Amino acid sequence: MKTLRKDTFLPKTGENVIILDNLEFGFPKGQLEEIREDWEAGIDIEQIKFKQQRPADEIFLALFHLARLGKIKRPFGRRI
Repeated sequence: MKTLRKDTFLPKTGENVIILDNLEFGFPKGQLEEIREDWEAGIDIEQIKFKQQRPADEIFLALFHLARLGKIKRPFGRRI
């Protein structure tokens, strides 16, 4: 399957599934930094979610974002 261009969005129809539409993708910079600091300190996602009062899925996405930017050193989602 080819990846769509970045400026192309699929219409919401019965043929397409829009995923993660119930999650918040925005993070204040300070909150993202707290998540990064907690992760580097060895705190797990479940504990961070309670501290930040956000779903674990959103914490996962924040860590995924930080990992892609090379902003965390502690392993996250390693490929084998």
